[in-house]
Amino acid sequence: MNIFQKIFYLFSNNTDPTERRVAKFFAKLDEHQSKDDIKQDLDWFLQNNIIGINLWSEYKYRGYQYLNKKKRQELYGNAQAISNDFNSYLISIRHSAEQVFDDINKLGVDTKNLSKHSEQLVYLRSIMSYLSPHSGRYKYRKSCTFGELLKDPGKDVLVGDCNQIVTLYIYLYSLRHDIKDLEIKTYPGHVALHFKGVDIEATNGTFANYKKPNQNTLPIEEIVSVNLLDVTDEYFKAHDVSAESLLESARIAFILSSQRDIVENNLAGAYNNVVVELTNSSNFGKALKYAKQSNNKKLINMAGHNGAVYYMRENEFKNALKFAQYSDDSSKLEQSIYHNKGVYYYSKEEFYTALKAFERAGEQDSVKNCYAGLFSQEQKKLGKMKTEEDIRANRKIIGAMDNYAKKSGNKSLINYTAQLKKHL
Repeated sequence: MNIFQKIFYLFSNNTDPTERRVAKFFAKLDEHQSKDDIKQDLDWFLQNNIIGINLWSEYKYRGYQYLNKKKRQELYGNAQAISNDFNSYLISIRHSAEQVFDDINKLGVDTKNLSKHSEQLVYLRSIMSYLSPHSGRYKYRKSCTFGELLKDPGKDVLVGDCNQIVTLYIYLYSLRHDIKDLEIKTYPGHVALHFKGVDIEATNGTFANYKKPNQNTLPIEEIVSVNLLDVTDEYFKAHDVSAESLLESARIAFILSSQRDIVENNLAGAYNNVVVELTNSSNFGKALKYAKQSNNKKLINMAGHNGAVYYMRENEFKNALKFAQYSDDSSKLEQSIYHNKGVYYYSKEEFYTALKAFERAGEQDSVKNCYAGLFSQEQKKLGKMKTEEDIRANRKIIGAMDNYAKKSGNKSLINYTAQLKKHL
């Protein structure tokens, strides 16, 4: 980075331009996009920065307190250390293609397809032996944060669960080969890698031929949604993640995941939570925006109704009317808003504005009271009234008073102006 970038990232939430690119990518996604819409960008990230994708998603959508900016910089450095250590390991180890194919044949896997990919298979076998629990570099632990896996292998044991270690496999594979060679194999509660017909159990570094109930072979892109849907590591404290961030996460999972029941329910729940959170904090503009995006009539009604009531009480009647139109009881609510607007401006003796509001509320008695108020305001403008000449000098004011008196329906006021008019 140049000096200007260093200054910028000194004050940024992001560690560097690469992480900022990941953040901007996630932020622009919504559920109305298809996987095809984002596939090109996503494939680039998985090929070039899967570590950043996974680490940022844990920081942003899990809320782990330890994943501050300094810690993330350290973990990115550890990822590079793993890469360097693995490259050194490759120099010291040799796996024969024949032995690899023999191991796979023993599982009953047809290796006809695999014969064209011996170089990739041998490379995968090297990753498997490097990260095998028997090597002492890696230890499995259920529901683990990715940061526990991103350690300096020269100093610490790497610790991770199935989806985290699969992610690390993909990272190491991406250093030399196209990650689109890979798929993931899932069955309830577990994820493994899949390569051209053979499964790879990353947690113990072995080939497999899974035939599990409800298993699926899925595109490599789904590792992102698998990680987003994973549970939080109980060993690490997490702060409250904003409902907007959780909605962002649910949107990404919705685009990518084939687990439709789960992601549809997650998305619906995320929309509900974000609208409730924003409503409770009186951020009704955003609440209504998300409610409309959800296409959930109940959420739209809630944001509209609560926003209208709030702004009505704050005497912000224009905003109140804007929100009221989204409420199921919009007609009744609008009548209340106009009533309150009338009362508010009547108390300020802005009778003309008040009467227009009372007219919209259908409150004719209040409209008449406003005309009586306008009468009084005109009456205060009268000058000297000692002679007929004085009365004639106030002809225009008396005319207005007469008009307001008649509209008020107040007999006393009508009689009063009638007496004055006799002298005009």
